[in-house]
Amino acid sequence: MWPVSNNADQTTELTSGGLVDGVLLIETQLDDLRVNRLVETGVPIAMIGRTRNSVGIPFVDIDFKRTVENGLDYLTSFGKERIALVAEEVEGSPMAGHGAPIRTEQTFRESMTRRGLNPIVVRCEETPTGGRSAAAALIGTGTNVTAILVMNEVAALGIVSGLSHAGLAVPADVSFLSMVTSPEIVRSRNRC
Repeated sequence: MWPVSNNADQTTELTSGGLVDGVLLIETQLDDLRVNRLVETGVPIAMIGRTRNSVGIPFVDIDFKRTVENGLDYLTSFGKERIALVAEEVEGSPMAGHGAPIRTEQTFRESMTRRGLNPIVVRCEETPTGGRSAAAALIGTGTNVTAILVMNEVAALGIVSGLSHAGLAVPADVSFLSMVTSPEIVRSRNRC
């Protein structure tokens, strides 16, 4: 199993001795040099996540496009139009280039535009403090956001806290939909 690190040389070093039968890549990046190298050397691979072009390589991944579309369908069915996406800030982190946040934001922007709606995107640290900052940033946009899609589970609690601190109630004033969320975060929110 190989977690985040897009170092193809390390991959070759570990697989060239003939002691590895195959590699399971975790947190695959869109442009993952490890995949290219493993394909070149003929080492069998499977991925959790996927590259930009995964033809012929087995992978398991969440359908982030469908997840975003379903979330937007749900929110717009209630008449919500000023919808924001809060995503994890990944630039400069080991998760830079990771497919999930890139596919999510791209789908959000495209789908909102196709619906004739203005896509609002805020990125923040994956912390409750980051979530509170994101809530303040959304309030500061002056767009009167009526719904938030979140793809940053740890920040989700901070977002709700930040909205509450600003006098906004969830869901009465702002609908809140957290995507790809663990049961632990849901239980935490129910206790708040």
